[in-house]
Amino acid sequence: MAIKLFREQQKDGFNYGKGFVAGIVAGGVATCVFTLFFAVYSTELNPRFLEQLSAVWFKKYQSFQTLIFFFVAVMGLATTIVLTLSFMQLFKASNNLVKKTT
Repeated sequence: MAIKLFREQQKDGFNYGKGFVAGIVAGGVATCVFTLFFAVYSTELNPRFLEQLSAVWFKKYQSFQTLIFFFVAVMGLATTIVLTLSFMQLFKASNNLVKKTT
């Protein structure tokens, strides 16, 4: 939605690079917001959530919370990159030449 809205606002000034940056920024912000929400939820609102998430890892690693927050952030950023590349294929301008009919 962010890429589509940005494309509609830019009209003729829209190109692949600008659309890609818009997607990365929107996904980065969404990842940060979700990671912060996840951190607050799993430490303050439901402290046993991480223990229930993985009983084996929780006992084995000292900084299990940090690992989970890191994994959530990395997964969000990886998803952002893949989806941005995918959606930009839909929104980019075509470089194909127009066929002339005779």
